Amino acid sequence: MMQLRMRAPSLLVALACAAFVACNHDPKIALRYEFADTIDPSLIIRVETRVDVAPGDPRMFTADLPYRSVDVGVGYEVRDFDGAGARSLLITHDSAFGYDFGARFAFTLLPPVGDAPPLAISARALGAGLNEVLAKAPTVMATFASDSEARLILADLRCGTSASCGTSASCCGGGCVDTERDPQNCGACGKACDAKSDSCANGRCRCAGGSECKQGASCCGTRGCIDTANDPFNCGACGKACAQGEACNAGVCTCNGKTCGALQACCNGTCTDGGCVCGLATCTAKAPLCCNLLCTDTTSDNTNCGACGKACTSPLACGNGACACNGTTCNDGDKCCTGGCKPTDDDPLNCGICGNKCNIGETCAKGRCQCGNGAPCALGRLCCAPDATSPRQCVDSGHDNCGACGNVCGATDQCMNGMCRCPGTTQTCGNLHCCVGDGCYDLSMDPANCGECAKKCSSNICLEGKCVTSGGCPGGCGGALPDCCGIICVDKKSDAANCGTCGHKCAGGEKCCGGTCIGTFMTCSTSSGGP
Repeated sequence: MMQLRMRAPSLLVALACAAFVACNHDPKIALRYEFADTIDPSLIIRVETRVDVAPGDPRMFTADLPYRSVDVGVGYEVRDFDGAGARSLLITHDSAFGYDFGARFAFTLLPPVGDAPPLAISARALGAGLNEVLAKAPTVMATFASDSEARLILADLRCGTSASCGTSASCCGGGCVDTERDPQNCGACGKACDAKSDSCANGRCRCAGGSECKQGASCCGTRGCIDTANDPFNCGACGKACAQGEACNAGVCTCNGKTCGALQACCNGTCTDGGCVCGLATCTAKAPLCCNLLCTDTTSDNTNCGACGKACTSPLACGNGACACNGTTCNDGDKCCTGGCKPTDDDPLNCGICGNKCNIGETCAKGRCQCGNGAPCALGRLCCAPDATSPRQCVDSGHDNCGACGNVCGATDQCMNGMCRCPGTTQTCGNLHCCVGDGCYDLSMDPANCGECAKKCSSNICLEGKCVTSGGCPGGCGGALPDCCGIICVDKKSDAANCGTCGHKCAGGEKCCGGTCIGTFMTCSTSSGGP
């Protein structure tokens, strides 16, 4: 039995050392905190440090201590925080009470009087409302010595570990981001698409489903890549059309350098009142331009698209004064496919040619499908990444990748034609047991399949995989399960659902030791009265 003594933080300890030179050699533990680079310290409201006696050591904190402030925004207390009967030391750094967090800070623990135990130390950082855990440091073990320190590296938990984001996402600024599709993080964290694109696909900025626009062109939504400085149908801005007959120069509509009046038309470079004369007719607003003595609407005429004599060839058709693919002007190098303009050099749905679809997980590079940096996968194989940091590779479609990467079949299911199935049935069992040719069952409680397939209970009662009657425990209890609760055998010293007495359940985060519920972070110890 012992009581841990704690003194002031590093600032106050330094003042004490000025008067007592030997302090530098006194036993202590220097706690050194460090936030992950992705965390802005200004977001941290509170850092909690939990100090416990190391597992396996029978000593413990012997008394509660109320909260004590030892510096601005810094304090500590000792009590049973889990309700499990064991006390812990909790150190708090709190910005609400004036503590100013930096990317790194420190705190010093001094030992109790007498023999000091080894400690288990962990920390977490909380955000607004104290309900949001922003960062956490794993538990470290430390022992008091003249040069002892414990580094508490607080990892960013806003998107968990890097693997928690999955293989198609990255942790950017503390959040999981799909860099294959996010226009603010396209291909890499912080790489934002600009006015030359309107979306992100396969880690590259796109315009209207095609490639990113070349320098000098703007992405005009579904219209595609357009030079708004010279396009009379998008003059100075997307969708801002000049009157037919006018030209667009430096984003301004003019008629041979002049601006026509509101009721005038530009006819062969001259502003005239009324419509333009075309043969024996006068062109109206519906078809205002004269091409080969015919009044023509150059916004939609395949023979005179955008200008007299400019023809469109299939599969392109005239739209908004341009030869377009399903209404979109394709960027140089893109091809017109059924779904619109497509960059066939890197589009996995149209790789090399329109309609050539790469297999799931494969990418398209220079018009060829590939898995990782290699060739495409053979029939029956999948392109999968073993984890979030490893490159993709071809693997067999089987139990762990059934029909799709990461689709793991249940223990008794088999992968058949890319689907997890109980053999002889169309069912997927998952956590249940597959009885071949029959179906999926819970063998722990199904009276028709009790403990094994097709084993029927005459009593029609199955508990824990055993046929029982309502009269008591099956066959009596003993050995590892010496106690009877209702009609099932248990060990009340270790059963969290029947801890100490039948029906007494331990709370979440607790386990049963010697018939008493304690925190899961604690270790059962015979020397401290445990089991």
